[in-house]
Amino acid sequence: MSEPVRLRPVVEPDLDLLERLYEDPSQAGDFGLFGYRNPGQLRRQWSEQGFVSGQGGRLAVAAERPFCR
Repeated sequence: MSEPVRLRPVVEPDLDLLERLYEDPSQAGDFGLFGYRNPGQLRRQWSEQGFVSGQGGRLAVAAERPFCR
C-alpha cells in the first residue's frame, strides 16, 4: 500500500536539503543531478520571488507521516 503524500510550498528550512540535492552529485543520486548550477541560485530565487508564481513553480512532496523502515 502507498503512503499518502501532499504537495506544499517550499519553506526556508527546505533550502539546505534542496541545495545539496541540486549541487552535490553524491547526494542527488544517479538520476538527480542535472549539471552543476550557480551556487546559491536556489536560495536567491526563493528569497526574491519564492518558488510559486502565476507562471509556475516548485512544490515539496511531503509524507503525511514520517517514513520508517
